[in-house]
Formats: sequence, structure tokens, C-alpha cells
Amino acid sequence: MSAFRKIALCVVAALAFGASDDLLAKTKSRKPAPPAQSAAPVRMPVGTSASNNPYPDRGLTPGMADTQSVKDIQARWPCPHGAKAGKDGKCTYSTAHRNVPTATKNAVYAAYEKLYPGLTAYCHALDQPAAKRKAFTVGKGQRCEVDHFCPVGIGCSNDAKNLWIQRADTIYDGQLMGFHQKDDLEAWGIAQVKAGKLDPKDFDSRIWAAWVAYYHQVRPPHSNVSN
Repeated sequence: MSAFRKIALCVVAALAFGASDDLLAKTKSRKPAPPAQSAAPVRMPVGTSASNNPYPDRGLTPGMADTQSVKDIQARWPCPHGAKAGKDGKCTYSTAHRNVPTATKNAVYAAYEKLYPGLTAYCHALDQPAAKRKAFTVGKGQRCEVDHFCPVGIGCSNDAKNLWIQRADTIYDGQLMGFHQKDDLEAWGIAQVKAGKLDPKDFDSRIWAAWVAYYHQVRPPHSNVSN
């Protein structure tokens, strides 16, 4: 073999070795592909008002669960001060864990007021004489509530990430879809979980993704049970 050919082969080998090293380095530094995401939650068009939006803002209220354990949800718990205990002297998961401080409620109102100016005044019935406001803020005539996106009774959180301001009179696609309808769906779901017929993880994901569609699928009966 001539000296020139030996040199040429060495150069080719060096280039090939360098290229393989560079490829290996790029392969090692490459990040793994992200896991497949579930279907995106329903998002309302920009400019949608609180009166026709049955969903919270997903940046402020993505939803949050403290537990998704069926045993936790089915269990009987020590009652908090002032709560009415059952015959066994204990309370449901919801009664034992429901706790949203006034400061948290005020913060949620402030956050949603920025999105929907005038929402706080409407919910607190400031358009009514002070003596009549209670009729619009408590009981059957209540206009709004600081709502848990997914219910405490299914193991969800009192954290602000799971709270929003939901109106009772929301009209969506020509139908009433306010907090009373959502409460009915939640009461149905909690009963299903306690009966062992529904996985709380599945219920949470369906609520977070599109609770209105879930409501129409289930057609839950009206309920006066606290969620």
C-alpha cells in the first residue's frame, strides 16, 4: 500500500470516528419525547362573560385533588367543631375536610373580578338595598358561590387552584348550566364513588375536562346533598 493511500485511509477513519462521536453526543443530550397528553379541556372564546361561561379560567383554577383514594372518601371522619355528626359520631369526608377561609374566598373573588369586572358587585347583590341583599346571597336566590371545581366530597382541595366564582344563572348553549346543575352532577358522582361504581380519578378528569358534557351524558337527578 502506498504511503499516500495509508494517509487517505487514516483521514477517512478519523472523520468517521469524529462524526460518530458527535452523533453519540447529540443522542445523549436529546430529551425524551413528552408523554402523550389527554384531550385538552374546554376553553371558552376570548370575551366570554361570566354569565355564559360554565367553566373557570384554567390558569387560575386548573383543579386540584388532595386525595383520590376511595377508602378516604368512603371513610367516616372526626367532625370539625360545629358540624352535625352522624349516628356513629363521625362525619363524611366532605364535612370533615371542607374549609375555605374568608381570606381565600376574597382572593378568589379578586382574581375573577379582574377577568369579569362587575362580577363581585353582582354576586354580592350591591345593586339591591342592603336590607334585601341576603335574599340574593344565601339560599335559593343565591346568585353565585365560591365553587370547588371538583368537589371536596370526591377528595378535592380547598386550595385556590380548585376554587372559582360560579354563577347560578349561567346559560350555555341555550340551557341553564350554573352551580346548581354542577352540584347535581357532583352529588351523583360522590354517591357512585362511595358505592364503588366509579373511580375518583376518572370522575375528577371528566369534571376538569368538560363537566357540562359529562352532565348531559349522566343526566343526574336533582339533589340537595352538600358536596
